[in-house]
Amino acid sequence: MAKNGLAIFPIDIEENTQLSEWDETSQQYGTKRKQSIFTKVKTTYLLTHVSGEFITLMGYGHGVDSQDKSAGKATTYALKYALLYTFLIPTGKIDDSDTIHSDNIETPAKAKETENKVSETKVNESKMLVEATKKIADAKTVEELGKVWELLPSLQKNTVFIKMVTDRKVVLTPKPKEDVNPATI
Repeated sequence: MAKNGLAIFPIDIEENTQLSEWDETSQQYGTKRKQSIFTKVKTTYLLTHVSGEFITLMGYGHGVDSQDKSAGKATTYALKYALLYTFLIPTGKIDDSDTIHSDNIETPAKAKETENKVSETKVNESKMLVEATKKIADAKTVEELGKVWELLPSLQKNTVFIKMVTDRKVVLTPKPKEDVNPATI
């Protein structure tokens, strides 16, 4: 994905967890309390491109575990299947009539040079976007967020970067205090 200037970010998870508990008796150990945790998730991801274009993807997954891993299993499957379906990744043998893959066809040298330069630029911007995401999340004040903005002028036209900064600014902006009526305390 990085080679093609793509990055994916989880932006929402709707989760439902069910806990089942029961007693299980064995001759060797006696009665033991057992549990099973079933978690299902519907996830939303933001698939971004260095050009500034982005698309929202959905994924569904579920997982079962006796301890704390059902949520991890569910979110892993949700991402896996979102990517499989988005990029149409084959999961088994496909009977294809083509005998030569397009990756194995030589492209003209000039086109390759241009393609490599564009690809390198996209990769760099994608890496910068990943770094920016960390810096935006680490900003504790609107002033710190402003410094992140100033440090990355090359991303200031990137719609994903703009949206992340704007969303974080809303979170960091102090809310006006409501007037408290002493009679209601």
